[in-house]
Amino acid sequence: RGWSVLVRGDARAVTDPDSIRRLKEQTYSAPWVGGQRELRIRIVPLSVTGRRITV
Repeated sequence: RGWSVLVRGDARAVTDPDSIRRLKEQTYSAPWVGGQRELRIRIVPLSVTGRRITV
């Protein structure tokens, strides 16, 4: 069970050190396959769609 969400819009890498620090403090995200990821992407959404996935 879960959700499938599609966000469409303009995406840019977050490179400002203060913005990166705030993102790390305010959010939790972990890659499904494990390991560390250092790239942060900011999306200005133009549309958001999704669906619920059930068993």
